[in-house]
Amino acid sequence: GLVTFKEYLKFIGKEQLIDFIEDSFKNDKPMPFHNLAFELYNDFVLTGGYPSAITSFNENKDYNLLSNTHLQNMKLLKNKFLELDNLTDVKRCSELLDNVSFQLLKDNKKFVYGLVKPGGRAKEYINALNYITKNGILIKSVKVSEITSPLSKAKDDDSFKLYYNDSGFLYRKMNVNINRLLTNDKLLEVIYENNVVETLYQNGFNIYYYHSVGKCEIDIVIQTRTGKVIPIELISKEHSSKSKSLSLTISKYNIPLSIRLGYDNFSMKKGIKYVPYYASFCITEVI
Repeated sequence: GLVTFKEYLKFIGKEQLIDFIEDSFKNDKPMPFHNLAFELYNDFVLTGGYPSAITSFNENKDYNLLSNTHLQNMKLLKNKFLELDNLTDVKRCSELLDNVSFQLLKDNKKFVYGLVKPGGRAKEYINALNYITKNGILIKSVKVSEITSPLSKAKDDDSFKLYYNDSGFLYRKMNVNINRLLTNDKLLEVIYENNVVETLYQNGFNIYYYHSVGKCEIDIVIQTRTGKVIPIELISKEHSSKSKSLSLTISKYNIPLSIRLGYDNFSMKKGIKYVPYYASFCITEVI
């Protein structure tokens, strides 16, 4: 399996931080080593969860070497596609894998087949898509038209976003110079979003997003096994004033608990749990 941020902290000898993070998450109290945790998280989202990438980066702190490791890991992954008995589907799996970063960088991240190749259509890619999502290589977030339980009843299977199962792959696929990345919040936030999705997926959640007929959009919606529906809004530096989408959704669907993931330290205001991006591993079934 892929390494989570929690396991990464153990690996680099910073496991004391885990207790602080989990404690702050539980009690909605500021975490004293907030900036340090963010620095380490920034390293982690670029290495991703493949042990070879993590060890190489921690030994050398070399971004070119890291890129090569990601490339090797992607090659190994693409070899896995050869399990498919249809060579056309093998090729389509590769096309999907290579195209996700481009789709995640659009303003509207909804996946569009026509952008994989001109005239691309759903029915050509359906086998490849099923294989690649069933095997957890790409993660599918499906649109729901209502935030009501069960979410699976409100989903629209034709509208979805795709994410990598590893944020390191997304970093590699963006092909962006490290200095530009670390000074460009928008690019970094797309990597955060990918990491949040893969973390929730590893924690056993199906991933949904909500888009109403109006302009109301919630980035991620999950549901616990006990049926509790939790909207999760991702806050960008640019829009740190918080969008109206979440408050509208909370009142419309009478939602007792929702989460805002962003740059701020832990707190709880008006039924909204404020959680830093680095702590998404705390969002589990027992929330």
